[in-house]
Amino acid sequence: MEFEPCRDLIPHYPAYVAGMAPASVDLRIRAHLAACCGPCSVELESLQAAFQVVPLALGPRALLDGSAPLIARTVAKKPQELVEQPFPETDQSRLLVLLLVLACVALVVAAFWGRLQDREVDALKTELASSERRTRLVSGDSRDLRERADAIERHLEALTDPDVSSHDFPPAASGAHLRAFFAPGAGKLHAVPQDFGSPPAGSTHALWWGQAGEWSLLGQLDTRPRTSGTQDFELPEGAALPGSLRVTLEAARPEPPQAPGGDVVLEGELVAGQAWASPGGASP
Repeated sequence: MEFEPCRDLIPHYPAYVAGMAPASVDLRIRAHLAACCGPCSVELESLQAAFQVVPLALGPRALLDGSAPLIARTVAKKPQELVEQPFPETDQSRLLVLLLVLACVALVVAAFWGRLQDREVDALKTELASSERRTRLVSGDSRDLRERADAIERHLEALTDPDVSSHDFPPAASGAHLRAFFAPGAGKLHAVPQDFGSPPAGSTHALWWGQAGEWSLLGQLDTRPRTSGTQDFELPEGAALPGSLRVTLEAARPEPPQAPGGDVVLEGELVAGQAWASPGGASP
């Protein structure tokens, strides 16, 4: 492999000028100069001039006058190689871009995590609301069962009380029928309505006690489908058999009616040991 003589020998020129080059290199440089290489001759002359002005082999000394410009000119003739900076501008911009990308990724991850948390919270709220609804339903059913049990207990007490008389009213034309327990000793009337159905909107079923041609309002008769069992009413003072019961459909209003004025749903007379009823609107 052949090497260009100048490029192969240039690194040894400083040692040659200082007299420190190996003998073989020294001979090669002399032979090269004998071949009349102009650039290398100029290079060696410059190095010899600089070496004579600044004898570096003698150690650090103060520069002689005129040596600094000569060294500067000599260095300027040499091609300068670019040295890579440890943190060039381009690397700083890349680092900034990387930081921005990481920040965006962190924001996306935080937002996604927040949405997951919101979904879990919504699911827990829905489950809590469902549990509350089920609890209310169970509580309502428990109250209904307790009310029915109490009504059955009162019914049994009425049936077993020798002072209480039972009266069954046959079904009216609408299919509604009523069982009444007359308890004069307690001043109570126990009523068990069946198959009345809910009253029309804005209306209510009223229960009346009749005696000697006078009608007294006992109260509102709850005939909703979910309602079953015995309902208790206070008898008017002096109530005794025989007497009459009437169920009418009255308009719902704040003040209770003073006399029956609505449509008659069921009506019957209570006598000792028997009871009879007429379809709605018919009087005995």
